[in-house]
Amino acid sequence: MYAISQGAMAVECRSFDLEVQALLAPLHHRSTLLRCLAERALLRTLEGGCSVPIATASEVSEVTARIGSYPLPELVNH
Repeated sequence: MYAISQGAMAVECRSFDLEVQALLAPLHHRSTLLRCLAERALLRTLEGGCSVPIATASEVSEVTARIGSYPLPELVNH
């Protein structure tokens, strides 16, 4: 398990800048996007944030998506 969206990178550009969007298109990774959205939704549901240590693991395939999480007690008690 790992921290919510750990290792994901976001790149933004102006919505009307089609040239930059075309340059960035090869960086788009649908599976990573879906996993980050699911993990962040889980974090919101659990009312977590920077001060609430929650570990997660997610997986996306062509037909299903799974996500799991649990609080890390060894960090909560410190």
